[in-house]
Amino acid sequence: MKSSAKVIFCLFITMLIMVSGGFLRNRGAGIDAPYLSSKASLVFELTGKDQAHSSDCADEWFHGQNAPYKYRILGKIPVWLTYCLVRSHFPDASDAFYFSYVLWTFVFIFLFLLASMKLTAVVIGRIAGEEDKKPDGMKSLLLYAFPLVFAAPVLFAFKFPVHGSPNEFLGYFLISMSLLALCENRLILFLCVCILSIFCRETNMIVMLPFLLNASIPRSKRIALLACVMVIFFIYRISWPGLYNPFESSAHNFKYPLESLLFLFMTFGPFWILGIAGWHSLKQKACDPFVRSLVKSFIPSLLLVLVIITFLARMREIRILYVIFFYFSIFSSYILLSFWEKIRKIILSGGFILYALACVVVSFIVYVTFMPENYSDFKLKCDLFGHLYGGFGGGWVPVLVFYQFVTLLSVPLIFNKFRFDIQKTV
Repeated sequence: MKSSAKVIFCLFITMLIMVSGGFLRNRGAGIDAPYLSSKASLVFELTGKDQAHSSDCADEWFHGQNAPYKYRILGKIPVWLTYCLVRSHFPDASDAFYFSYVLWTFVFIFLFLLASMKLTAVVIGRIAGEEDKKPDGMKSLLLYAFPLVFAAPVLFAFKFPVHGSPNEFLGYFLISMSLLALCENRLILFLCVCILSIFCRETNMIVMLPFLLNASIPRSKRIALLACVMVIFFIYRISWPGLYNPFESSAHNFKYPLESLLFLFMTFGPFWILGIAGWHSLKQKACDPFVRSLVKSFIPSLLLVLVIITFLARMREIRILYVIFFYFSIFSSYILLSFWEKIRKIILSGGFILYALACVVVSFIVYVTFMPENYSDFKLKCDLFGHLYGGFGGGWVPVLVFYQFVTLLSVPLIFNKFRFDIQKTV
């Protein structure tokens, strides 16, 4: 497929994400308003002030944040520079800031999608070359985009309490770029992107795990590059000190364990099953050094990030766990492409249609059970599930039920995939 078609496709998907995140809707400020839906919602998200024309919002966001947020400067710089450039052309400073913030959110989402789909295509191409199965055009493009766009941290990035931002999508873009550089064995570029990531998000350092487990790179180079990145990281933090309690956020996880587990599930939804199935299928098949490094580092990376979000963050902020999106995107795309024709036959079968209808009934029962009957029931559910509820409309409950339904649908597909594999070996 031509590069121009891929660019247009990514632009279209980016616009859909922006619309799903509340852009083009005006619902005012408040906890339930997607924060791109209006200036008031954006001010409320960034400052906690319910004021639509807070003139110092931009200054407070850029200069006034405490650690660890003040270290994440890279995504703020283009927003701030654009704001300073266009401020005189708007009747109010908050209009200029809103324009700049939305503009760079769009740009970084687009770059993230473009780089991430490229990464998935390159890795799948290498796997397909080993298996002598070349993916075809539009089908493969849609399947590469599906795990990225369909994930809750992307689709609902601007819904409380995800707290998605331009910096988050810039971070995902840098992760994809660093892995593309590593995949092509361009270590200088990999080093440069890793150094840039220090000024974006510290969790971007997760790319060091597949790098360290890439046996094709001499051990001395791996150690030297890691040391270089870590020295710059510590110099940056020490030269700009800021005190904060990293364990403060984790208290919320233990106060609302049910909320935490449900948000953990929604981070990847059906891709928990598809991604792990793809990883399992590749464990014995991967020959390419980069693909092998991804397979070997998947479980350590997953465990590391789970520890981080359990003890150093809030699980409900699902954007944090999403830093390992590249594993689930690549492995899910691989498993779907590897038996796409069989998936089509299964979906069109009478048994699967009956199963899907049963899933609809189960999902409806779950939805009715979760929805509050009255105010006292709403308060009781909030005590149990925390911010899963944003009001009588259920907040995240419809989202949870949707992902639960799609996850249930993926179970028989994966079951049949492994059944076919067992029959081949026998």
